[in-house]
Amino acid sequence: MKLQNRYHPEEQSQLEKTVKRSFRLGLLAFVLFIVGNVHAGPWVTAYVGGWWLGINDNGQMPISRIDFRGMTVCDHMALIPTVRSPFIDTALTDNWVTNGMSSQNSLKLTRAAHLARVKCIFTIGAGNTREAFLSATNPANLNAFVATLVDFMEHRHYDGVDIDWEPLRRTDVDQWEDLIVALRKMLPSPKYLITVTAGWGSPTDAYESIQGYVDQINIMTYDFDTDASGYNSWYSGSVYSAGVVAPFDNRTPVPSCDYMVGQFEKAGIAASKLGIGCEPGGDLWIGINGPDQSIASVTSWKPDISYNDIVRNYFQPQIYHWDDKAEAACLGCKPHDGKGDWFLSFDDTNALKAKLEYVREAGIGGLIIYEIGMSYDKASGRNPFLDVSRDYLRRDSSPKGKSIRKIHKQIKRRVFNITHQYSEEQTFTRREE
Repeated sequence: MKLQNRYHPEEQSQLEKTVKRSFRLGLLAFVLFIVGNVHAGPWVTAYVGGWWLGINDNGQMPISRIDFRGMTVCDHMALIPTVRSPFIDTALTDNWVTNGMSSQNSLKLTRAAHLARVKCIFTIGAGNTREAFLSATNPANLNAFVATLVDFMEHRHYDGVDIDWEPLRRTDVDQWEDLIVALRKMLPSPKYLITVTAGWGSPTDAYESIQGYVDQINIMTYDFDTDASGYNSWYSGSVYSAGVVAPFDNRTPVPSCDYMVGQFEKAGIAASKLGIGCEPGGDLWIGINGPDQSIASVTSWKPDISYNDIVRNYFQPQIYHWDDKAEAACLGCKPHDGKGDWFLSFDDTNALKAKLEYVREAGIGGLIIYEIGMSYDKASGRNPFLDVSRDYLRRDSSPKGKSIRKIHKQIKRRVFNITHQYSEEQTFTRREE
């Protein structure tokens, strides 16, 4: 027998309202999930050195092995500016050579990132590109340079540009600002990202005027130990200065993430725009065996040793040291077996965890990993740094995440109530019939 609707008209009306409200709540939760990849918390921008990808994704680190769950933005590096038109080095973008910025690699990387709902941008610039930037951004060339960058971005399906002007001098600031403003006019926010890097020694106050045009200002808080002028030995990327000061005035703190962030905040840059950096690797000093020692006895120095190389060729548990105050890692060895003192300061996974926690505690925007090829293990296909950042990003404590969980609870509660009420009514109706 056909079941009859036994709801009172007023009850029916209330039920319909409840169902509609639950539907709207569900739709809102879905929209929040889609928009922004449900990520309102700190960013993790992971740099992918094109040279690891090979000529056509046949290099040391295949694109298929990149765990995009460990990042919110993928940054393909690096396009190199030149002093002559078209102001980018086509020898490095269309062929293998050194940077692996081939069109095949670009399209494959952007596709993989987009499938993982991660934005993919590219870097223009690198160390010692200042003169090329000055030529490409002078008033006579700026528009053509910007048009070239935008065309490159669109044809290869990138989602924005990272500007790595190194070194940035105070006399360069006007042209640097002009480049950023011109790019933003062509690449409206929030669809497209514009990010910039800030090195140790960059004019911090210059970033205050451009912060409204960029999404990220990433301080390169690594290689602190490479500028030895006036300093003793120190960690390559410590979180804190730990009360240690430079010997040239016995007052200035040694460089650290916290010190650098403080300098930028004093210059008026919003904490939400600031990021710090982590480099999977470090530098080896021969002639000393720890931090805060005079460099007068240093006999040689080997920079930019990858994390993989350190693990394979240098790491020994008995000489590993984690500094709880500075929050930094190192290997320090005293003479033995005829070998001299040596000190290897590096960022490991413990350092990455400490920096990620600092990001959250300090309330700054995020962190960059420069760059993930240095920690990729070809034998296992895993990347311990991306493993750490993936687990960090999974801890959903952002306001948006909390809102979604709250909405989901409301939906579950309302659906249960509706289902329970409907079930009781239908059971009663069947029994009566």
